[in-house]
Amino acid sequence: MRNVQHQIFMELEGRCDIFATRINERLDVYATILRGAAALFGASESVSRNDWLEYIGILDANKNIPGVTGIGFSQIISPRQLSAHTARIRQEGFPDYSVHPDGQRSIYTSIIYLEPFAGRNLRAFGFDMFSEPIRRNAMERARDTGDAALSRKVVLIQENGKDAQNGTLMYFPVYRKGAPLNNVSERQAAIIGWTYSPYRMKTLMLSILGIEKIGAKAQIVRLKIYDGLEANPTALLFDSAPDHVKNLSSQFHVQRRVKLNNGSHWLLDCAMDEVASKIDYTIVWITSILGVIISGLIFWLILSITNAIIRSAQLSLHDSLTKLANRSLLDDRLRQALAANRRNGFHGALLFIDLDNFKPINDTYGHRAGDLLLIEVSNRLKTSVRRVDTVARIGGDEFVILITELNRNEVIAKNYALRIAEKIRLSLAQPYILHLQEDQDSTVQHNCTASIGVELFDGEIEAEENILGRADHAMYRAKEAGRNRIKFSEEVK
Repeated sequence: MRNVQHQIFMELEGRCDIFATRINERLDVYATILRGAAALFGASESVSRNDWLEYIGILDANKNIPGVTGIGFSQIISPRQLSAHTARIRQEGFPDYSVHPDGQRSIYTSIIYLEPFAGRNLRAFGFDMFSEPIRRNAMERARDTGDAALSRKVVLIQENGKDAQNGTLMYFPVYRKGAPLNNVSERQAAIIGWTYSPYRMKTLMLSILGIEKIGAKAQIVRLKIYDGLEANPTALLFDSAPDHVKNLSSQFHVQRRVKLNNGSHWLLDCAMDEVASKIDYTIVWITSILGVIISGLIFWLILSITNAIIRSAQLSLHDSLTKLANRSLLDDRLRQALAANRRNGFHGALLFIDLDNFKPINDTYGHRAGDLLLIEVSNRLKTSVRRVDTVARIGGDEFVILITELNRNEVIAKNYALRIAEKIRLSLAQPYILHLQEDQDSTVQHNCTASIGVELFDGEIEAEENILGRADHAMYRAKEAGRNRIKFSEEVK
């Protein structure tokens, strides 16, 4: 019984960790997109409506940025500029345009660009987000820090009463071209608007978490997301359970606090849904009792066989020095990843890593120093990726990292893989302090960068060695290009 419960909790914790990672990674990508949109204003004297349409068209948001309701620009307007501003927008072909809501304010903002400019998004045209306190707080945080900021829970102006969802918005500041931005005062003086994206939470979560349908039977874990750090019902942003099971309770329950950009937090509450909560423990108890009886009769035999299997498995599946996965375990995990991708449509990545300056430490200080360096490299690699990913040593100073379930979209998956590879490259480039003996006189410092080859893969049926071979080939091209760099396999074909 306890073993069953423990296994369920372990599974639930793993699922919740994956949810948290996917949410953080996706929102980081969206912040990068808004940063790029803001850079469009910094690179031009002005950005026209056609310029904005062309830029968003290049992004192909519906295909490459799933879950985003729109990408827009909100412009700051002073009271003395309001009449001229309204007249200019109307002359562009929008005779009914006005900044709303009505009323006198010390500063106005207006959503003047928003793509796709159709459907629900038409309701947001001209809306003054700065007039609403929750949105204004996020806009001010973005303005004052110079970075992306996520709002608290809101009702989006796009909601029209049909399929209403909770919402949130992300903002990135746009400053006057060439203005100094060294402190808060200078940033406040230079602000001219914000690039932003509104998110309908159910639509966003379906995209991020890969849930095809809310309440689907295959959705084992029920996920609630709260705005902030407490499970306050008024702060509930998202609930994956359908209405008819929302009062379901479960003893299998874990929480994760997710720190988002610019000081925002979400609380993830994960529990088993209808399927897992209706486990019939009668069979479990019967099995447990029989197991005790049988175990009492053949305990020593099972113990001996089990210990032998464990010792053999550890020796055959893990590197003896670093305790990382070896080539056999890596191949097995890669086969599993390919099979999973065929089922769920996700992309994964294989990173082939080779140290650039390993041999000199063996030649100068001996193999003891080389072993210590390899152990430290393995520690840095493990802390650079998720627990669900596989870090392997396949020989000498060569390492491979298998990253699973990046994203269904190839462009986003590639961006994720690049960010992870860059994080690893920077980590491995830091100096290594190696203690050859316990006394400080035997301490040496060694600098050792790494060349990294990356192969992105999906669920197509293909031999594992082909994927590994392309990553290996890309790594050698990274070395030939000057070392301490990253190359994707497609760049060297």
